[in-house]
Amino acid sequence: MSINKAGNLALAANRADDSVIVLGISGSKVELIDEAAMHGKMTH
Repeated sequence: MSINKAGNLALAANRADDSVIVLGISGSKVELIDEAAMHGKMTH
């Protein structure tokens, strides 16, 4: 997981679905903004 400097966006790897999810952060509220499918295997 990675959170931007402003603290209002996060990217997280979804290894079960081979995708990356984009989360919006506002105070203590976190919501799913988008999901991007990755083609091929994800590695760390």
